[in-house]
Amino acid sequence: MAEEKTVRAAGRRVVWIEMGDVYEGMSFKAWINYPNRLQTQMEEEDADRVRDALSQVILAHNGWTDHDGTAIPQPNGSDPGFWDAISDELLAAMVILMRNEAAKYPTSLLPKQLR
Repeated sequence: MAEEKTVRAAGRRVVWIEMGDVYEGMSFKAWINYPNRLQTQMEEEDADRVRDALSQVILAHNGWTDHDGTAIPQPNGSDPGFWDAISDELLAAMVILMRNEAAKYPTSLLPKQLR
């Protein structure tokens, strides 16, 4: 009789990511190992579906304000305030930083000569 194996669920890896450089002092909390279906949804043409996917992986920020000093709302799928307040540049930087963070663990598993 075959031995039963316990299957473990992949943990949800959530991290705070520093924006750095132009956005010094700004950081955001993101779900890094989200399902591939959300990545596929982020690459769609439908802006509402892209925003829905991003709302599931960009979870919080550390108290950002806009150029006038007005508080930027926290990301929340039901409130478009965050998405309307941030620039395309800032959002693009966030997506790139999330992808860089997601690559850190797999890259660390490679032999040193392949990194």
